[in-house]
Amino acid sequence: MHYLFWCAFEHLSFRIPEFESICSLLRIPLCWVEKNNTHPWIILDLPSDKEASKILTRSISTKHCIQLWAQGESYDAFHKRLEAFKFSDYSHLMNKDKSFKVNVETFMKKTGIKERIELIESMDYLPVDGEVNLVDPEVEYSYLEFWGLDNNNIPDKPLNIFFGLKVGEGQRSLITKQSIKTRKFIGNTTMDPQLALLMANLGKVENGCTVLDPFVGTGSLLLAAAEFKGFVFGGDIDFLMVHARTRPSRKGDKNRAKDESMHINFQEYGLLAQ
Repeated sequence: MHYLFWCAFEHLSFRIPEFESICSLLRIPLCWVEKNNTHPWIILDLPSDKEASKILTRSISTKHCIQLWAQGESYDAFHKRLEAFKFSDYSHLMNKDKSFKVNVETFMKKTGIKERIELIESMDYLPVDGEVNLVDPEVEYSYLEFWGLDNNNIPDKPLNIFFGLKVGEGQRSLITKQSIKTRKFIGNTTMDPQLALLMANLGKVENGCTVLDPFVGTGSLLLAAAEFKGFVFGGDIDFLMVHARTRPSRKGDKNRAKDESMHINFQEYGLLAQ
């Protein structure tokens, strides 16, 4: 089965190494169908949803993943392939007892609610009998359009269209959780949490690993490694930074709070055990 991983268009050079590291760590055979770091997706050939879901438990690059049911470079080609899909294999998910939702996402083109509804209604041949539930559906489908990479030269029609059954979402919520904007203790050189989490994946950090950062700074890499259950410790030549005695980094702050420290960051993220 082909699985499309719809990725964030950030830190592109980390995407392929991240997938390679995750699959190596989780012992998942890596079979590329579309391998690229220039477009917002990659496609893997995986044995089942189980392997795709395992990758999603680690991937920072991935926004969400679908079983790829149809793909086309034009509307006609896309609909022809989707209509030919063997829906009978998924009748248990498409019956009247299963509520559903169709997510619509377009890359490099904004679409309003009316346009999204029209795109969904263009697939009126889908044998879905359940009720629509936009809040808590039992089954989710994703319709994706790619409109190129040049925001100043958008084509008349999408260059690629994809549709499939949503398997799940990646771990991008960890970026928000470890956001520098809300983190108690930061410095002038505190690493972007997304980059730190990607590096933890490239390092194949897992439960029970020991991670040392000899240039720890304010601990961003250690926080990322701890998120993946690594046991972490570090040091730094800058005594004042390690002990949160440098000048505050946030605009308008004249003094650091008394409780500012790496310890409070780990405590707020629920990672003290690491």
